[in-house]
Amino acid sequence: MIGLPPSILGFGVSGDLADFTIYTDRYGRKIAYPASPPRVAASPLQTYQRSRFTSSMLAWTRLSADAKAAYSLACARLSLPCTATSLWCSLSLARSDELFKTIQRQARLRLVRPPRI
Repeated sequence: MIGLPPSILGFGVSGDLADFTIYTDRYGRKIAYPASPPRVAASPLQTYQRSRFTSSMLAWTRLSADAKAAYSLACARLSLPCTATSLWCSLSLARSDELFKTIQRQARLRLVRPPRI
């Protein structure tokens, strides 16, 4: 079993598990703390913002593999500190044509324009 990733053995736990929330810190350590569900319902503005993120990610999942690869390449060419998914989400939530055009021009790529959400 040498060489197998720990996640195959079930050590890649993250999120909520039983009464704990678990995440991996920047040093690769697993951190667990008691889960603390929200005490009050989400505000209308929080609900709206969450729906925007959901819509952006739904549009990302419908994107072709080639279009996703182009966004990954843009992140690499521009040394952006984010993933292709994060770039897509940022551009769709920013509602800025200029930002999209700048990314596309500087990366020297033709990118699929994210929907304005």
